[in-house]
Amino acid sequence: MKKPFRIVLLALALLLAAPAGAWAAWRASLLTCGPGEEIYALYGHTALRLCNDETGDDRVYNYGMFNFDKPHFVWRFVMGQTDYELGVQNFDSFVYAYYYQGRSVVEQQLNLTPEEAGKLYTLLEENYRPENRVYRYNFLYDNCTTRAVAMLERAIDGHLVLPAGEEEKTFRDIIHEFSAGSPWDKAGQDLLIGAEVDRPVDLRRQFFAPMYAKRYLSYAVIEEPDGESRQLVWHTNKLVDGPAVAGGERVLTPGLVMALLFLAAAAACVRQWRRRRVSLVPDVVQMVLRGLSGCLIALLFFSSEHPAVDSNWLLLLLNPLPLLVLPVYIWRRRRGLRDLYHPVLLVLVLVFGAVWAAGVQSFQPEMIGLALILLMQCVTAIAVERNVRKQQSAAAAPARAAHIRDKQ
Repeated sequence: MKKPFRIVLLALALLLAAPAGAWAAWRASLLTCGPGEEIYALYGHTALRLCNDETGDDRVYNYGMFNFDKPHFVWRFVMGQTDYELGVQNFDSFVYAYYYQGRSVVEQQLNLTPEEAGKLYTLLEENYRPENRVYRYNFLYDNCTTRAVAMLERAIDGHLVLPAGEEEKTFRDIIHEFSAGSPWDKAGQDLLIGAEVDRPVDLRRQFFAPMYAKRYLSYAVIEEPDGESRQLVWHTNKLVDGPAVAGGERVLTPGLVMALLFLAAAAACVRQWRRRRVSLVPDVVQMVLRGLSGCLIALLFFSSEHPAVDSNWLLLLLNPLPLLVLPVYIWRRRRGLRDLYHPVLLVLVLVFGAVWAAGVQSFQPEMIGLALILLMQCVTAIAVERNVRKQQSAAAAPARAAHIRDKQ
């Protein structure tokens, strides 16, 4: 009886010891991939590498996986309902994909204990289960980088102490930093995101950008429960050397387009003032363009789950209302009725200017140019109509005086 009992005890001891041995074999690294030229790659990417020295298993846990072929993918993307998921890839395949794209890959080897590395592996494997791997992607608050860092913090015995950083940075500052070489992408993002991205954010919020997470984590310290501390990153390797993505030379930029539109609008206003007549064509064109772009902004403002789109004060200038009032505007103009459209638009433009001047939301020069164009059109239309009505009143004055004399 004693021999079988000893065998059972030995087996239990081996089972209890197995996790510690397995954990001792794991090494963890943070992989940061450089920016690409596509809009979804402008900010880079983050993944976690787990390597087992005993089994040779070398895998990458990637929170940036999504499926273009899912039903209604484009619509769900617009509405902020895109689901990403955790994927597991072979390390060599992962690195080769970025090498093929010409994008850099930097590895930060993490100074984790065997128990912490093993715990990180266990957490990631649990998260990789089919029922756990899918998550609702959020560009600013829940993305591939924030997820990877959150898993790392759950695995360490203690807490991360971050270095001092630029606390006055805003989300928009960082977005502009990485989209500077892609002016149309930058303009498109500025068109859609609102005042929420103009508030200063702390270092932890800045981790939405992979390059910022890499920079701050390289100086981060793990503070253990007993008061001891150690560097989080003990070694950095550049696995793939990629050029900095600055964007190609573009002749036609948003700024140039807006400058040309401003000159065309100014010439049209001068012509209308000299002729003492407001032309219908410039108003119809700007109302259609503003209304169509405003449909997208209003859709995101009222319905999308994307962060920061529901605080966009640009809705004052770009909204669907011009499309709705356009038929009424044309009808009233053709009958010579009083212009109600331009006074209302002037009020909206002035409110927009007050929002900008008060620093509630930062607007790009192109949007300030749009506001100036609308301001010119409003002032010109109101001044021309007032002048015309004065002339009509003066011309009608003798007839009115004669009519009064006849009655007397």
